Amino acid sequence: MEEHNAEITGPVILAFDDCQKRSLELTNRTTIMQQPVRNNSSDLPLDNIGGSTFISSYYIGDHTNMYKRYVDMEYWAKENGYSCGPKVYERFVVDYWTTTDINMFVTELLIPANKK
Repeated sequence: MEEHNAEITGPVILAFDDCQKRSLELTNRTTIMQQPVRNNSSDLPLDNIGGSTFISSYYIGDHTNMYKRYVDMEYWAKENGYSCGPKVYERFVVDYWTTTDINMFVTELLIPANKK
């Protein structure tokens, strides 16, 4: 960000390239996404996730067991005729910036989905 003379605002969103790997807690390419401000945005790599259909779920608590929610979401998608992924996004609603109590963390999980 410094080399682009940019600042950021808004929630932290992590984008993972492979939903299956994320649900199995395997190493996965991760991108940190935030809204840039006070810069020439054409100098920054941008990824717009708007206008898509997602399966969404909120996970509350310690992130240690968050992978289980992905399994639940993938099961729901299969049962309801959706294909998922390949990416997955985690939007941190309540995190270390808000509380030090990990049991109070709130994370929105977003998996791109298409009706089969």
